[in-house]
Amino acid sequence: MQANLVLTSAILIVATFPIAGRSAEPVVQFLAGSEGVDGAEIVYNGQAAADGRIVFNATNGFFDEGAFVASGSLAMVREDDGLIAESFESLQFRNVEKTGSAQWYLWIASPGTIEAKLFLQLPSQQAQTRWQIQWGEEVQSLDLGASDGLAGIPISFDVKQPGKLRVALKCLTEPLPMETEIHRIELSGPAIRDAKLLRVRWRPAAVHTRFYAPPECRQPTMWVFETECVTPVSSYSPITTPFGYFGTSFVDGKIPPEVSYNFSMWAAGSKAAEAPPLESMPQLLATGHPEARFSSFGHEGTGLKIRDAVVYPGGADRAIQAFRVTAQGDVFTYYGYIYNEAQQRWVLFAVGSQPKKSPKDEPFLTSTGSFCEIPGPPRVQRTGDVQRVIRRRGWFYGSDRRWYLASLPSPAEQTKTKRARLDRAAANRGELPIALNKYTRYADNYRTEGWIESATGGMECYRAESIPKPQGNRGGMRLPAYLANEKVAQLFAMPVEFGEAEAKSIAAHSATIDYPLIQAGKGAKAVLYYGTQDCLTFRRPEKVGGSGVQGDVFSEDRTWQFATPLQDVRSGSNAFRLSELKPGTTYHYRLFVTNSEGQSWDFVSSSFKTLD
Repeated sequence: MQANLVLTSAILIVATFPIAGRSAEPVVQFLAGSEGVDGAEIVYNGQAAADGRIVFNATNGFFDEGAFVASGSLAMVREDDGLIAESFESLQFRNVEKTGSAQWYLWIASPGTIEAKLFLQLPSQQAQTRWQIQWGEEVQSLDLGASDGLAGIPISFDVKQPGKLRVALKCLTEPLPMETEIHRIELSGPAIRDAKLLRVRWRPAAVHTRFYAPPECRQPTMWVFETECVTPVSSYSPITTPFGYFGTSFVDGKIPPEVSYNFSMWAAGSKAAEAPPLESMPQLLATGHPEARFSSFGHEGTGLKIRDAVVYPGGADRAIQAFRVTAQGDVFTYYGYIYNEAQQRWVLFAVGSQPKKSPKDEPFLTSTGSFCEIPGPPRVQRTGDVQRVIRRRGWFYGSDRRWYLASLPSPAEQTKTKRARLDRAAANRGELPIALNKYTRYADNYRTEGWIESATGGMECYRAESIPKPQGNRGGMRLPAYLANEKVAQLFAMPVEFGEAEAKSIAAHSATIDYPLIQAGKGAKAVLYYGTQDCLTFRRPEKVGGSGVQGDVFSEDRTWQFATPLQDVRSGSNAFRLSELKPGTTYHYRLFVTNSEGQSWDFVSSSFKTLD
């Protein structure tokens, strides 16, 4: 049966070897005999019992976020590639106050009895602990002392129904006995002989989705996207940009007050030995947050980003963001805005510029990408069994100043994806495509509300098929309130508007800069940065990060030499007196303004030459 899905990357299959021997046979994919999303056949990755036995261990299972840490390194086996990056001896509690479950999944072909042995090591000073083991919906309780567990605690359970069975282990004792080590659970018995251990990647692989403006949307220069996390779990779910990412993280399905946005402008790769020349660097120009800090990053490469911006003081249920581009010569300038639902207005998050990478590049946003990922190494992150569902709807802004609903790739575009190429190669070898636990689809209400759904994670997998047309009739969809004309005008607002600066009263050792501000903003103050080199928007920060090439980016020869004292400024003319200059020398300068609505550099530098 055809599935209404697009799947974008492969998962590899695995067998593991715990302390007590093989956990199960190598993984094979098999049909569950049931249907999932859009009627697609559900596929599982299963390891058959080895010699009538399956072993749950610290490598082949999952655990609730923040509840455990995997410890004790074991040698990796080849079959683990792609499912987990490390192999472990045991699970230990991560936080004395954070209770949670460790869980494994079985496919039961023939109901019957499971004979289990639980191997764990309890702290010697712990007199008694209480545990529960859950088999599907049924729960068994265990009272254990310090001497229990080393020889294996026998547990018996009768499975009455075939199908997927979740087995979860949890400690009920408070506070948690932190020195406990959970090693493994060995399973045997009639129900295990034909059973399979179900496997997926330790954390969900990123699901990537690309959105397109329709052909009738000519020369789009802006998009707006609304993002909701349908499932109450955590993920990082930004929109991609020509320079990096623009987006935020969800925690338990919501955006917490302390979480900011990521407007990351990449400058150098992770293997770069030095920063690009100044003229090739991206620049951060402005923000609508007075408290924000113009900063940098050095993780997985080096670049610039805004930090410490309080976007949602009270948190938010969803992310609503806008992104537009302008061009001046060979430089593209990008503007990112966030809609504050509590205040019912758009707020500028960041403005950044970047020289275009190719002479053929055009300042049009005909499509944009997105992804949903769950970061974290396998020793602390093990939520691959939990599905993340992200819903997005978006519009592109054309040259006719109209909004056009975003859509998924056309059938022709779908054939160009890496997933499609891999599936064709498999077909040529006479093999079935690999099934993945991720998909992208038009939501059932796309025609009426515009939603597109992406998911990653969970135990259920699907084979890729082309995306069918959206269901239902094309109706008169109303634009959301944040795209009303008076709201759209806010997407062109800036905290400061600069006039054209001019150097006056130029002498051999001094000059006065007249800096007019068309709109200074309330409580405006400014610093004029100057020096013998045009350092654009780069000033020496108090502390420079040590990772990547951040030290090179902000070296003394690439940052402004001098700065005037902070002074009040107003709309209209403002004077900045420069002294102790060198005769016959060209000086460059640029103004930086802060006010109650944000902060902004002038978008251009100016220069003058002192008298001989």
